[in-house]
Amino acid sequence: MSLESSPNPETTLPRDRELVLKVIPMPADCN
Repeated sequence: MSLESSPNPETTLPRDRELVLKVIPMPADCN
């Protein structure tokens, strides 16, 4: 985790969501 990412929590949220979707693909996304 870089210090630059700390002040930008908004950039970390979408990244986490993308990782979660890839790890746990929801049926809604497939539809």
